[in-house]
Amino acid sequence: MRTYLKTLVAVIGLVVAVLGLLTAWIQFTKESLSPVPVVVVITSAPQQSINQLTNNIEVEIDSTQGWQSTGIYVEQGKTLILEVISGNWTNWKGQVPYSGGEGTGYICGEQVSPSQCVEPLPNFASDSLVGQIGGFKFGVGKGNTITAEQSGELFLRINDDDSGLFDNDGKLRVRISIQN
Repeated sequence: MRTYLKTLVAVIGLVVAVLGLLTAWIQFTKESLSPVPVVVVITSAPQQSINQLTNNIEVEIDSTQGWQSTGIYVEQGKTLILEVISGNWTNWKGQVPYSGGEGTGYICGEQVSPSQCVEPLPNFASDSLVGQIGGFKFGVGKGNTITAEQSGELFLRINDDDSGLFDNDGKLRVRISIQN
């Protein structure tokens, strides 16, 4: 019985020592992992990469989705350079050839009244890359330089009606440069 008690006391002492070390380690970790302030100039969506030396941002835009956030907030008056760097898409798989963002050449607004068209930008080529900042919509095609007419988040998409996205195919990778 005496040996049992000595062993029990030794084990309890060992447990107390381990708990003391564990408490000290936790306290040290809390102090060494204190939050560090971070300044973020441009927010980014998970799908994009940022080259901070050149202020270039790359995003992938899917033809089967409507307006897609780039995660970039643009101030009014800022100049953006948008350029398709890879990929292709179509707004009617198996029926319309693939393009690299320039679209098919068909412009609904030139055939009928733009109010009768379903594309986000009826006076820009169907199947092309288009953008929006706030309520300001603009054509991008394979590339374009624009000055933001208002502040807001930059969204991109294929110039196709939301109800027609189901038969689209492909993605474009777009490089966006923000000029100061």
